Amino acid sequence: MKQALGLIETTGLIGAVEACDVMLKSANVQLIGKEIVGGGLVTVMIEGDVGAVKTAVDAGSSAVTRLCQNCLLSTHVIPRPDNSLADILPVNANEQQENVLAEEVLIDMTVIDELGNNNTELEEVELVITEDEQPIDIEDIQSSPSNEQPKKNSVKEQLMTFITDGNQQQAKDWLMAKKVSELRVFAKSWLNFPLSKKEVHHVSKRTLVETIITYLSKADEKEE
Repeated sequence: MKQALGLIETTGLIGAVEACDVMLKSANVQLIGKEIVGGGLVTVMIEGDVGAVKTAVDAGSSAVTRLCQNCLLSTHVIPRPDNSLADILPVNANEQQENVLAEEVLIDMTVIDELGNNNTELEEVELVITEDEQPIDIEDIQSSPSNEQPKKNSVKEQLMTFITDGNQQQAKDWLMAKKVSELRVFAKSWLNFPLSKKEVHHVSKRTLVETIITYLSKADEKEE
């Protein structure tokens, strides 16, 4: 979760839409989602740095008041909310889409790893050569530079290699170079990861990287 959570509760959807529009335009914040409680009550939620969230909530509440004095019911800013709140907050739609794309990338990486780790022998193939085609020398293919690349290790194995060698900073730099959506997919796929799936969605990238390093360091100690 970001450093602050901002909420504006309005009567009617128009006021909520106006609040969202003004908040997102007035400060560097992200929209988490909305909750329709019933009876026309709508709560919109944003996240971001403490100062940015306060600025956005103030601007949004002023805009709703100008639109309709009776539309604004309440506003609230929670600095540094506890990570457990992630269990009752909606997941950002953009994050869901990123996770779907990242999961597809992870699946592709897994397939590549499996293909790279399978030491299969070359099978003899009967080549049908037409008049316009030339025979292909399999030895030339085997000796080509593109086939001399080292086999890729899985993400976890790569990180464990860094940590086992005492290169935690190198592991951290490697993780920071990845997209946060990829890190979330990695974390959710590991057994007994200390953060829940919803917490993984809401913690900052730096916190997620530090948690991954701690998790893998403990795993390395157990193996020893």
